[in-house]
Amino acid sequence: DASRLRIDTRSSDYVYVRVNVFSLPIGVCVANVMVDMMRTLAIPNTQRLIFGATVWDVGATLTGPPSDFGQRVNQTVTDFTKQLIAEWLKANPR
Repeated sequence: DASRLRIDTRSSDYVYVRVNVFSLPIGVCVANVMVDMMRTLAIPNTQRLIFGATVWDVGATLTGPPSDFGQRVNQTVTDFTKQLIAEWLKANPR
């Protein structure tokens, strides 16, 4: 449940969701869905930072008829987001 996450407004962490959907002339849809957790990382013993480093990601390619394709893509984004939240809460217990 997203409401259980604590938000630190000073953090530069962010979730990046990418969805690319194509409708093919043969009546089939194709989608690539990616969810990434990004953050700024400091390289130890240096003054260097890595902006937008991926620290968690998941993705899938979906295919199917257009009749329920939008719902399937939406459910995939929801499932991936729930996976991210579960992993975050496991790594950051209260």
